[in-house]
Formats: sequence, C-alpha cells, structure tokens
Amino acid sequence: MAPIANRSLESILKDLSDAKKVSETELDTIPLAGRPGMQMAIRQAKADIPKLLEVYQQRVYTVMSVYFPFGDPAKCLAFADLAAKEGGAVKVDADRVYREIATKYVELTLGRTREFGTTQLLKVAEGLREVLAAAGYPNATFQQPKLKDVRAVPTVDHTVAYVREICENSFGTELTLVFIKKDLTDLAFATQFAGKVFRAVILNASDAERANLAGAFRRVTPVDVDSAEAIDEAFVAATFTGRVQPKKPATPPAQ
Repeated sequence: MAPIANRSLESILKDLSDAKKVSETELDTIPLAGRPGMQMAIRQAKADIPKLLEVYQQRVYTVMSVYFPFGDPAKCLAFADLAAKEGGAVKVDADRVYREIATKYVELTLGRTREFGTTQLLKVAEGLREVLAAAGYPNATFQQPKLKDVRAVPTVDHTVAYVREICENSFGTELTLVFIKKDLTDLAFATQFAGKVFRAVILNASDAERANLAGAFRRVTPVDVDSAEAIDEAFVAATFTGRVQPKKPATPPAQ
C-alpha cells in the first residue's frame, strides 16, 4: 500500500469505506473456519480507520469552501437551505450539540417556572459525557461546567442559548469546534465526497468560532444576508461565484 500522504482522495475514501465496512462485520455471520481471519481483519480495520479518517478530513478541508451567514436568523436558514438545494452544499449547525443537550437532558427537568439551576447544570454535565461518548470521544475529559447564574429560560431556544453560554464560559470555543469539524467530516464521508469543491454552510457560528476556523479550509466567506434584497437562487449563485462582496459581521461595541 502506498503511503497515505501520496495517495489520491478517491483512493483514501475507498480504503476508508472498505475499512468501515469490515469493522462493522458481525462475526456470527462468518463460517466458523473463517472467523479467526476475519477477527484479525476487523481488528486491523478498526486500527486503520482513525488515520484514514484524519487524512481524509485534511484532504477534504483543502477543497472546502465554507460560508458563514450572519444577520436575520430566518434569512440565514433560507440561505443554507437554498445553498443545499441549488449548490449541493451541506449544512452544519454550530448550536447542534447544545440543542441536543438542551432538548434531551435539560428540558425534561424544568419545572413550571422553567428555572435553570443546579439540577439542570448536572444534566448539562451528563449530556456532555454522553454526547461526547456517542461521537467517538468516550475518554474525553473536561472540567465540570459552572453555573453562571440561576435564571428562567422561557422557551427551548432560551435553554439552548444558556447551555451554550455555560459551556463557552467553561470551555471557550473548543467544544463547538470539535463538533463542527466532526459534522463536516461525517457529511463529506456520508456523501462519499472525492471531488474538487466541497461547499458547506455553517449556521449560528460565533465571531470567535469563525476566527478560529478561518485558516482551516480552502476558502471562508462571511455572508451578510441582511444586505440582500431577497435570499434567492441568484443571491446564492452570486455568493458562490464571488460576485457578492464578502462583508464581515460588525463587532459589538465594548461594554
């Protein structure tokens, strides 16, 4: 086998797909005589996957064009939907992990007043452990998240926002960046991407997250959706071809 670094994206994708397929083989479906050999193959495939996935991710990032819409949330979502429909872009939500923790763990514990306190904080920690384990990081370590203050969260969106605020207060942007990168890689693999241009729209990214990701991809473009007369196919096409002049989000004034 040629060194991974010297091989094409198509070749790496094929080996990654084959390794994943072998790693998921159920031994009881294999004739007894073939099980020892298959067991060794499964073990080898599981050992190969992390390196193949890492190189696949690095290669995909070199051809990835990422768009960060900012402005009216409804317009941002409309842009992402049209970019997916008309331009084949994938959509990643920077809030995904926080929404999952909020809806699956925290919301069920909120009482009539919807007060977010110590009980809810413990559910955030539980959710973090389980979400990280499910994502393939069972040994990830993190400090106990800290409650900023006890407050009411009137709606699910408020819960999501406060879960994110707590996590960012405790871990900075690290947790969000881990899941953004993982989601982008998973989507590239799910679509069996091995082409020349991979487009992605990242929703709900903060200024800090945009700054941290600026050098990770071939091209990063902030998209001011409020500057468009309409979020339509023409605006998406103009953004993709660079005919819309990128505009950075305004920096909030110092408090």
